[in-house]
Parts: sequence; C-alpha cells; structure tokens
Amino acid sequence: MRPPDPEVVGDRWYDMWLQRLENAPNLVAKWMSHQTRDQQWIHGSVCEDYDTIQAAVYAVGGWADGYTNTVVRLCEGITAPFRGLIGPWSHAYPWKAKPYPIIDGLKDLCRWWDHWLKNKDTRMMEEPRLRIWMQDSVPPLTSYSERPGRWISEDSWPSLKTMAECFHLNADGLGRKPKSERFIEHCSEVISGVTHGDWCPYGFEAEMPSDQREEDGRSLVFDLPALKRRMEILGAPVIQLDVSCDQPNAVLYVRLCDVAPDGASTRVTYGVLNLTHRKGHECPQSLEPGKRYQVEVSMNNIAHVFPKGHRIRVTVQTAAWPLVWPSPKRTTITVTTGRSVLEMPVRTQQHKETKLPDLGKPVTAEPLELVSSSVPHRSRTIHRDFVSGETVVEMVKSRGRYLIKDTHTEIAGESIETYSIKDNEPLSARAQVDHSILIKREREREPEWDTRIKTRFILTATESVLNLTAHAEAHSKDVRIWSKSWEKSVVRNGV
Repeated sequence: MRPPDPEVVGDRWYDMWLQRLENAPNLVAKWMSHQTRDQQWIHGSVCEDYDTIQAAVYAVGGWADGYTNTVVRLCEGITAPFRGLIGPWSHAYPWKAKPYPIIDGLKDLCRWWDHWLKNKDTRMMEEPRLRIWMQDSVPPLTSYSERPGRWISEDSWPSLKTMAECFHLNADGLGRKPKSERFIEHCSEVISGVTHGDWCPYGFEAEMPSDQREEDGRSLVFDLPALKRRMEILGAPVIQLDVSCDQPNAVLYVRLCDVAPDGASTRVTYGVLNLTHRKGHECPQSLEPGKRYQVEVSMNNIAHVFPKGHRIRVTVQTAAWPLVWPSPKRTTITVTTGRSVLEMPVRTQQHKETKLPDLGKPVTAEPLELVSSSVPHRSRTIHRDFVSGETVVEMVKSRGRYLIKDTHTEIAGESIETYSIKDNEPLSARAQVDHSILIKREREREPEWDTRIKTRFILTATESVLNLTAHAEAHSKDVRIWSKSWEKSVVRNGV
C-alpha cells in the first residue's frame, strides 16, 4: 500500500498510488482460507522435489530466527552443491545480527559467488557442508547481545556425530528406563504461552522467551536429575506421547528447557502439533475423545550445551497463546507415563573437530547518513485483570523515525499488537494489529510528498468460524484520500 516515489515516476505518482490502493488484496484473509497443506503451500515448497534445484545453494540462518529448520532440511534433501551456515542470530544478516558474534559475511558470500560465477579457486567447496554455532548455556533473558559458544562443523545431515538418546516420561520425571504406567491428566490455562516471546525475533528487546519457571508452573513437567557431566545436543529433539483427549480438537505445545541449579529455566527449543494434523497437514482428522493415540512432536533444530549440574526439563501444554490460536474448547489430555519418550540428538565427544577457517569481523559499506528523531525499539507487556479474568499481551514494535539526509526523505513506522483472552474462555480470544507508516519528503520547509498509511486487523472466533475484520486508510498531507474495510469469515478446519 505504500506510495510510488515522485522522484522515480514523476507527477503520476498520486494516480498510481490510488490505483494500487484500490487493488490492494487482503492477504491475511487469503492465508486464513488455506488452513491445510493444499496447492497454495505446495507450489512453493522445495521439499516436494529437491532434485529440481540444480543451482548451487548457500543457506544461512540463525538459532534465534523463525526459519532455522530450513537450512538443515535443505542440507538433508538437496542434491545440488550445498553449503549451510547457522549462527546464533535472529532474523537479520550475519554481519549485523544479534546475538553476537557477527562475521565478515559479505566476504564469505563473495567467496561463494567467486567460486560459482567467476571460476575462482576460493576453496569454498573444500570446507564442511555445514558450519554451526554450538551455543553454551545462558540465563533466561528476553534479549541477548551475545551468545557464547563455538563453531562446529558437519559433513552431512542428519549428523553422523550424534546419536539418539532416549529418556522415558515417568510419573516421577525423566528416566533412562521406563517405569510402570500411570495416567496423568492435564488441562492448560488459556494464558499458557504468554512467556513465549516472538515467533521470529529481529534482534530487539523483549523478543526472546522470559524465565520459563512461570510457564513451567502451567505445564505438565518432566525433569531429568542433575547431569553428572555436560551434554551437547545438535538437531531436533522429539517427544513421543501416548495420549488421549476429551475433545475432538486439541493442540500440543512442547518445550525443552535448561534448568540451572538456582531454578532458572531457559527455553532451549520447542515444538507445536495440532492433533488433528497428527497424520499430516493435508487432511485434518478429528480426535475420538478418550481414544489413546501415539503421536510425535518434533521440536525445532538447535545446538545447545547442557552443563554439568543442570537439569533437562521437557513440558507439555494444551495452549500456546498468543503463538497459536486457541482450540474451540479447553482440552484435557491424559498422558500415559512409562509409554512416552523424549528422544534427544546427543552429540558424542569421541570425534575430532574439523579445523575451520576464521569467518572474520564484519565489514560493510558506509551506511546512509541518517538523522534520528526516535530510535527503533520493542516492548512487551502483560496486563492481568484479576476481577474480569482478562489477560492482555501488548507488543509495541517501533521502527523509529529518521531522515535520510541524501534524499531529504523522512520515514517512520510502528506496529502495536494486542492479544487478549479471559480465563477459561478460549472463545474470548482476540487479536488486533495496528500498523502505521509515514513517508515524506521536504525541501526548503515545503512538503512535496507527505504520505501516511494506517491499517488495522482484528481476529476473533466462534466455535466453528474465524472472523477477520480489516481497515486501511491513506493520507496525503494530513488529508484522508482513501479508505477501505473488509470482513471475512472462514470455517475452522481442524483449527
């Protein structure tokens, strides 16, 4: 919905903008209309046939990013020449991302392109197929400037340096041997998940999960006794559950935590499974209440060191608000202990690490000269009304406001996400996202291009339908020149 630039397209920018606004699609409604793995998602999914990729691929990701699994999936499936790099980073380039350490990523990419596009011998393809940052244990914080650790390498995926180590979910915690069967019921509060943080952090404040002790108290918890020696994991932890449910629709939210001797609980990784998708994402199948199922929840890939004296904790919940939209009704699951297992990808110590070339310190071009009137920032607050039972999570995501001196262009933007829900009432869930952006140009105190766009999306639900309302408006020199509202109701399909 942003306007064309008159310095690029001339005086017709205004008419072009109006035409663009009139034809703006409601993308959120389109996504909501495809709740299963149909052609909407299949047509762009490389996993349908990795062999169709013939170009050499260099995939880069970060453990704090939302897309890290892509790197190792490509490494496992692709047959074209491949190299992968996973650092501790959030959703940003590895020469400026947080958490540190950052690298001379541009030089690294140039080595790749010089090899494949200029036929220069950069020795890039002599290096290991995967380079990965093995993260040391850290206390729980909602943002990190740095993640200590070390670079490791893998020549293939799944790693030949890891082995699956199984821990049984017993009534008294995690154990290396199964004990007698017990049936444990659990029903999560609707606010379970509020400590999760952002799905895809960008390296700002308040994006990472907070201390998980609060969340652990709302969960079904299984602890391993304090480790007698350090343990490294690399890959995707998997939990196999013998479980039944009292509703036809339910979700499982599983977390793996590193618990320090003082009790601080740091989330290492997590996984989510919509139980109606237990046999795949193509055709949801309702649960038969009371029937026992064997289900598998795969967590996100991770590289992490559990120190000696720390405990490994795995938790199970039936809600993950506001990461996941609530099931229509509160669900009670029954987990059969003694028949449920946590499988950990433990990296063995009996191997020699490959010596890796130094990735260097970041070097970039001289940045644009900016004058900031406000800097980008993030905040995340929780308001809890103990009278009404309503909990509100508010996330402010400001892009700041700054002037690009070279072009006299001023830019500002902000999103405010508000998620509310009432105790014991999953159908009270409400999500609202307000977004605004300003783009203007001023010379000699005369605004020649002064535009603002505002949008609002609100999502609510009944037991059978998701309801989306949207509104957008555009302003030129403080005059509203266009507005439009949408309404869309979509039948819930296993959601």
